[in-house]
Amino acid sequence: MGVYFLVVNPAKKQYLDAGRFGENSKQSGIFSGIHAKAVGLLLYDTKKQLSLTHQLVGAWVGDSVIVAGDNAHPNPVGIQTINEENPERNLYEMAYQEFEDISREAIIMVMTEYDYWIDELVEHAKSNRWLMIELGSIVFHTGFEPLRKSLEKIVGSDWTNRFKEVCEEDRGRRININGRQHKYRLEVAALPHAPDLAEVFKQSDLQISIDSCVSAQWSVGDAQGIWLGKNVPPEIAVPAIKLAVKEWSFLRYVLLSDSNAPDFVHDEIYFGGSTRLINSYQLKRWSDDDFNSLQPTMKPAHLHNIVKGFYKT
Repeated sequence: MGVYFLVVNPAKKQYLDAGRFGENSKQSGIFSGIHAKAVGLLLYDTKKQLSLTHQLVGAWVGDSVIVAGDNAHPNPVGIQTINEENPERNLYEMAYQEFEDISREAIIMVMTEYDYWIDELVEHAKSNRWLMIELGSIVFHTGFEPLRKSLEKIVGSDWTNRFKEVCEEDRGRRININGRQHKYRLEVAALPHAPDLAEVFKQSDLQISIDSCVSAQWSVGDAQGIWLGKNVPPEIAVPAIKLAVKEWSFLRYVLLSDSNAPDFVHDEIYFGGSTRLINSYQLKRWSDDDFNSLQPTMKPAHLHNIVKGFYKT
């Protein structure tokens, strides 16, 4: 099968996965392709001189960067990777278990600084399901408009159907209430402690999925949104939102799905939506009292009007 590699920055506790770019992460492909351009941007020390703006540009300057293989020995160059549970753990395994995957943000960085790469990524995504997941998620959770236009141009106006298909292969989980399965979904971005939130929901007889389409581990400051599907009834939406806000107090904004969203988005609630997209909509911040005022018995139109009341006009 060959050896797979990650580009790892132990000092920052971050890594980049070429596979997330839809590229070959084996020896024959590492540092060959757009992910190599991303690594180069991370290591640029002339950000201002080159008029580069993305926050990740130059973020790895001065750090040791290691191409870590999945068959490597533990404890490379003085870095302790082993632990009591796994005395043979190497840096590749440690990165997956403990470090932040910045691959998706690195894709955004490349597209931001070199817009001519957008169409090339989209062309590749037509035949690469993993890259389609990455690109579609960037559009829906960060509002990256140049990418949306490229997907419409190259994949087609129904590109959201393709995105839905590949995501469905990784999802397929529905809400079960009182032993009865519903079509509505609850999902959470793969933030730190997302499994803890999923366990809290499980104890409350609500099931929530950790979104495999958003596996980049953003900080909580980057993910303060709740995306409310317009079809989810208040009897499900309100208890779920209140429970999530109680556990994750950084969730302070609610956005209702609109006509531009694909059909499946209207049937789900998503916790951990992009703060960048919140800023583009200029949403107003919710207080604890605002969330507590919601009632599961209210009419859907009433709930939607409350949400829209936090939109800035």
